[in-house]
Amino acid sequence: MKTVAMLAAAGLAASATAQDTIVTIAPAGGSSWSITAEFSGDTSNVVGFTGILNVWSEARFTLDSTDGVLSNFSFNQAYVTSPFGAPNVQGDGTGSIRVDATAPGRPSAAPDQDSSNPLDFGTFDYTGTADGLTAALVDQNSIVFSNTNPFADANELYQTSDGSPGSRVLEFVIVPAPASAALLGLGGLVAARRRR
Repeated sequence: MKTVAMLAAAGLAASATAQDTIVTIAPAGGSSWSITAEFSGDTSNVVGFTGILNVWSEARFTLDSTDGVLSNFSFNQAYVTSPFGAPNVQGDGTGSIRVDATAPGRPSAAPDQDSSNPLDFGTFDYTGTADGLTAALVDQNSIVFSNTNPFADANELYQTSDGSPGSRVLEFVIVPAPASAALLGLGGLVAARRRR
């Protein structure tokens, strides 16, 4: 029984690390949820790589809920003070929103540039459940690496506008609230016990 649970957990971890960037959407207490992006991909093919400037420099995505309202979005300062303009949220206060946020890939262009990995992208309020929430990329999403020339081989893209992947893979993971996760675990135990 314990072996099955451990193997299932190992399988989940393996599938997560196979992606370049994982964007995790998780409960942060009360009705608040957090969005965090973490890059764990291979950078050996990036010319002149010396570090990550921004894990998710161009962030374009939708959040849709079947059972709650999405509201009160707050963003990392690197996106708020971006010379490209503050993040745009369409549909705030509804069950379906679109976020467009850009942070430049050069610290000289953005004094508040955040090169943290994982990167705290932002927070929002949500009245529904993890089961009722879905996330999807829209248009072009970019990961920016440092380079001797910030415009040469610096952007590694995942593009969804035409349905084809780019040179990197970005994937969403929605984490259930702790109580939901505990119930799932209990359900698994009951099912395993019945099989015996």
